[in-house]
Amino acid sequence: MLREGPRSHKVRLRLDPFTLVGATTELGALPRAFRDRFPLQESLDLYGDEDLAGVVVKAGARLKRSVTPEASQEMARRSKATPRVAISLLRRSRDLAQLAGAPEVGLVHVVQAAEQLGIDERGLGKLDRAVVRLLVRRRKPTGARAIAARLGIDLETYLNVHEPWLEHLGLIERTPEGRIATEKARELYRDLAVK
Repeated sequence: MLREGPRSHKVRLRLDPFTLVGATTELGALPRAFRDRFPLQESLDLYGDEDLAGVVVKAGARLKRSVTPEASQEMARRSKATPRVAISLLRRSRDLAQLAGAPEVGLVHVVQAAEQLGIDERGLGKLDRAVVRLLVRRRKPTGARAIAARLGIDLETYLNVHEPWLEHLGLIERTPEGRIATEKARELYRDLAVK
C-alpha cells in the first residue's frame, strides 16, 4: 500500500521465487503464526572440541602460523564451544609465540594466553567464576537479578552470556526459588568459596 496524503493505492510487485532464511537464538520470542510460516526449522548444536580444534588450525593457517595439535585442542576446550572465542585466544597465543620466537603456536602459549585473559581450563572467565563463587558461598537459591546486581552487570548479559555456559557445564542449576551451585561446582571450585 502506498499512502499519499489522504489517498492510498495498491501497487502489485511481481517477485521471482526466493528463499528466506531466518536465524534466532530466541525462537520462543517469535509469534507462533510467524514461526509456522517457515516450513523447515532446524536447530544448531554447539561445536564439539574436535570440530573447534579444526577451526583453530584453519584460522592459524590464515594467520600464517601453524598450531600444534595439543594447542588447538586446548584452545577448543577453553573457548565455550564458540569459534570467535577460540580465534581470539589463537590470536593472543600467536602473539606470545612470535614474541618467544617459536615457529608454531604450542600448548605453553595457549596456557599463557588464557591466563592473561583470565580464562580457566573450563573456559570460564573472571565473571563466570564470580557467579560460581557467589553461589557456592551462599549455599541457597539466588535470583538472576540479584546475581547480576551483585556482580555489577546487567541482567541480560548475565542471562545470555554467563548463565548458559555455566548451566551447560553443570555448575549451576535453575530452581523455582533461584539459581544454585551444583555439587559438581562445589567440588571443582571449592577454593573459590574461601577466596
